Amino acid sequence: MNLQDGPLLINEFAYGVYKFYIEQYSAYFYIDYRDAYYGYYTNCPGFCNDIFIKYEKNLDKFFYLPCDCDANNPDDINWQSIDNGDVLYYFKIQEQPAPNTSLFPNYWANSLVLTQTSTNHPRLVWGPNPSFSTTNYKVYRAVSNTPVSDPSTLSYALRYTSPNASTFSFTDGDILIGTGQYFYYYVTACQVRTPKPVWESERSNYTSVHGGMYKKANVESKSEEALITDYKLTQNYPNPFNPSTIISYQIPTKSFVTLKVYDVLGNEIATLVNEEKAAGTYQVNFSNQQITNYKPLASGMYFYTLTAGKFTDTKKFILLK
Repeated sequence: MNLQDGPLLINEFAYGVYKFYIEQYSAYFYIDYRDAYYGYYTNCPGFCNDIFIKYEKNLDKFFYLPCDCDANNPDDINWQSIDNGDVLYYFKIQEQPAPNTSLFPNYWANSLVLTQTSTNHPRLVWGPNPSFSTTNYKVYRAVSNTPVSDPSTLSYALRYTSPNASTFSFTDGDILIGTGQYFYYYVTACQVRTPKPVWESERSNYTSVHGGMYKKANVESKSEEALITDYKLTQNYPNPFNPSTIISYQIPTKSFVTLKVYDVLGNEIATLVNEEKAAGTYQVNFSNQQITNYKPLASGMYFYTLTAGKFTDTKKFILLK
């Protein structure tokens, strides 16, 4: 950032300044939102540290202190404890709106992280999508008996839908971290356009955990499945696409499902799904590498067909190089 003669509010979220102060039995650091072009610490009116965080060695515990411009004092008595497994959003602590993340390069492709709760469940944490008009977020999960090098090849089912655009975490109570299978996750931002279909953003990065199923389903999963009353094949996104696109579908009951891709002459060029599926919502990634007898596809129109039980539906999509 360029240094200026005085403060200049920019109303954007940017990289912060982190200052560490170490004593014999404790350590402090503060976080500054960088809401001004000052390149250094200052006590000027209206500009100050936003949050202090300290570690007390004797207690083996972290504490935080929301600061204001009249209380920039790390010895303040109003420290609040941070318990093991807590996730703190300092913009919420300061009662501010979600930050604009557009200043961070490749933010959405690196926004999803997986942490562990105190009860040994995986907790997913992400941030605001910087380039999407978001109504809420969806979390998708896949399972594999062995680790995979490319998580996009797995079949994912909807695991959680957030109630709003300001919810940025989800704890998967179905899973206990430890040994067993491998669980993979990603998040999408959604824009509800009633009565039009919901738009979904590109996937976030993938994250994974090694663990076992704690229970077969929970209330959230059952309630979502209960909302699925019919078969549905949705339009792929993005469309046109290059080099890959996402195809979503839902089935109300356990069914044997096939999802195939055809060229304009009716020749089958790829089988994306060919197995029995439980009721739920699924997403499948399609790219050139998944076609039979792989060779690069030419630009043009193609078709994908979903068959589940007696249900069949076909949609067209366009590869544009």
